[in-house]
Amino acid sequence: MESLNNPQMVPVDSCSTDKISERILSIKRALINHTLPVLVVEASSNCNFSCAFCGMHSKSLSAATNTAGRKLSLPKMHIDLELFRETIKKCRGMEKLKVLYLHGNGEPLLNPHIVEMVNIAKKANIAEKIVLVTNGLLLAPKKFRDLVAAGATSIRVSLDIISRDKFREVKGVDAAERVVRNVEGCINLLRDERLLVTFNIICSDPESTDLEYVKETRKILEHFGEKIADLPQVVIQYRKLFNWVDSINRITEGGKYRRPVPCEQPFYLLMVHADGDVSMCCADVMKELLVGNIRKVDSLKEILVSEALRSRRKSLLVQNYKGIPACGYCEVYSAVDHMLMEKSGELSMFLS
Repeated sequence: MESLNNPQMVPVDSCSTDKISERILSIKRALINHTLPVLVVEASSNCNFSCAFCGMHSKSLSAATNTAGRKLSLPKMHIDLELFRETIKKCRGMEKLKVLYLHGNGEPLLNPHIVEMVNIAKKANIAEKIVLVTNGLLLAPKKFRDLVAAGATSIRVSLDIISRDKFREVKGVDAAERVVRNVEGCINLLRDERLLVTFNIICSDPESTDLEYVKETRKILEHFGEKIADLPQVVIQYRKLFNWVDSINRITEGGKYRRPVPCEQPFYLLMVHADGDVSMCCADVMKELLVGNIRKVDSLKEILVSEALRSRRKSLLVQNYKGIPACGYCEVYSAVDHMLMEKSGELSMFLS
């Protein structure tokens, strides 16, 4: 695709050999020192979209139970402001997070306290970066300004589609024009007020085999390319669009897929669900990878040193998915996973 050479468009997860080695070293340090580079806090598990590929809100989900045989009935709620305060408080005394993400299985801007939450995290100084990931429907310029003023360092809009009919078909709402208008308003605001924040427009991989998404990616670049040419902090990023519905349905219907390499995510990241449950994966919509609850510990470090997390990490390193079947069915990979497998013996020593 011609636009791949455009400096305004870069992959979300682009790693040189040196960068991969650096990430493995970061994982090793985290295991040795019981630290956490990244924390995801689910501001809301509710959503104003019903994306066809979403494992939480798609209307095409056929799964009735999760792999443990329990009824699939996940709460759709906002995190309570006091629970958020408690979560931030329980990060104190630990090494500073590299990133605090506010997203999860829903749309964070639905939470009426989202600006205050950003401000609470900023004042607590627990993270180098505070990042929001949104579908853009509620990201009006005023909201954008308020989030930046509160302390957000990066805001990412998962756009993927710009054509009205395709947007409505895939995302379940007729909102393409409003989302595009919001993104344009934020870009204008960045230019006019010189706000100190990075702004990412996320689209699908231009080398995807799905030509419809490739067309949408081209349209996104064509639409926004000139508009952001003078704004180096605005970047169009692309990544593989993963169909979580297929993965969940395959689990419950007895599919035989088995993940061939470990996943790096549980070694550097934890996610606090909107109800306080803590998972070792930010895509754990079925809550099969829980390792604790933030209300039941005095510090997040208690979860980092827990047997629940340690045993599951060890299982991942040797691709033993007996106790974590959701991982065995997952087809999401990063550039680091193969080196993680190569280093599995060395890393296992820090989990004994």
